[in-house]
Amino acid sequence: MISSELIDTGTIDIVSDALFNQNPVAIDTEFMREKTYFAKLCLVQIATIDSIFCIDTLSKVNLEKFWKSLSSSYCVFHSARQDLEILFHTANILPKKIFDTQIAASILGYPHQISYKLLVEKLCGKKLKKAYTRANWEKRPLTNEMIEYAAEDVQFLLEIHSKLYKKLQEQDRLKWAEEDFEKLNSKSLYALNKETMSKKLKTPNSMHGQEKRTFKLFSEWRELEAMKKNLPRKWIIKDKTIIEIIKKRIRKKSELNDIKSIPKNVIEEHGTQILKIMENISDTQKIDSGIMRANEKQKRDVSEAQNKVKIISKNLGIEPELIATKKEINNFILGEENVRFMHGWRYEIFGRRLLELIN
Repeated sequence: MISSELIDTGTIDIVSDALFNQNPVAIDTEFMREKTYFAKLCLVQIATIDSIFCIDTLSKVNLEKFWKSLSSSYCVFHSARQDLEILFHTANILPKKIFDTQIAASILGYPHQISYKLLVEKLCGKKLKKAYTRANWEKRPLTNEMIEYAAEDVQFLLEIHSKLYKKLQEQDRLKWAEEDFEKLNSKSLYALNKETMSKKLKTPNSMHGQEKRTFKLFSEWRELEAMKKNLPRKWIIKDKTIIEIIKKRIRKKSELNDIKSIPKNVIEEHGTQILKIMENISDTQKIDSGIMRANEKQKRDVSEAQNKVKIISKNLGIEPELIATKKEINNFILGEENVRFMHGWRYEIFGRRLLELIN
C-alpha cells in the first residue's frame, strides 16, 4: 500500500500544491450524520499517483487553499453523490470535473450500483477488509487502523479510473458517462431550495389524493424544521406518526395525545402547525380525487416500453434500471415530462422509440 499521512498541520499547503500538479486525483470522504441534518465532514482522503493524504477537517488547520485547489481539480470518486453534497455544503465548492467509477462501471455492464470493494476485487484483484464502515469518525485521535481503512478507500481509485476510462473509449460510451458525471457535478442538484427539497421527499405507496398531498405538506414543513435545527428529520416527527395523524383525521390538540408515537414535547412545540396542515384534508372518505390512473392503452404502453428496455439493455450488456425504471416509464406515460430517458444518450437509445410507440 502507498504510505498514507494524516494531515492536521501546516503541511496542508503541500497537499494543496500537489492537487494543482495532478490530473486526476482520487477522493473520498468520511462523515457523520446520525445526530444532524447536515453531514459533518470529518476526513477527506486524497490519492495522487504516488501519495495518499488524509485531511483532518476537524482540526484547526486552515483549509481555504485546499478547497480552492480541489475546486480546480479533476476528481475520481466511487458513488460520488454524497461526497459532492458534503463538499458543497461544507465548503461551497465542487470539483472542476469528476469521474464516478460506479456510474462508469454500470455503463460498461457491471452490476448496477456496484460497491467499491467488489470493483477493486474485479479490476485490481485485491480484497479490502472494510472493517470500519460504521466507525465514529468524529472521535479523536483516529487510530492507525482507521487511517489505513480510510486510505484504502482511495488507494485503488486511480487504477480503476484508468481501466474503466479505456474500456469506455473502446466501447464508444465515454460520452454517456461524461454526460452523467456532468449532471451529478451540478450545484443546482445540491442547493437547498423548495424544488430540490421536494425531489428528495418520498410519499408512502399507501397514500393517494388528499392524503398524499397532505403528507407532502408535512414532509416539506418537517424538512425546513430539520434544516433550521440541524437535526435528523425523524427527530422532528416520524413518517409513521404523520401517517397516523392523517389516517385518523386529527383535528384537535387533545387528539394528538392519543397518538403514542408522538412525544409530548413535539405536541407542545409543533401541535399548532400540525393542526394547520391537517386543515388541508377533508373529513370525507373521498380521498382519491386527483389520482392519475392509467387506462388500458397506457398500461399496454408501459408493458411494451418495459419490454423494449429489456431488449435494448440486453443488447448493450447493461442492466435495464440504468436506462429506465418501471416507475419512470409509468410516470412519463401519465404525463410527467422531466424523466431521465427523455434526455441525452438515454433518449437516443430508448426515449425516441418510446415516443414513436405512444404516438
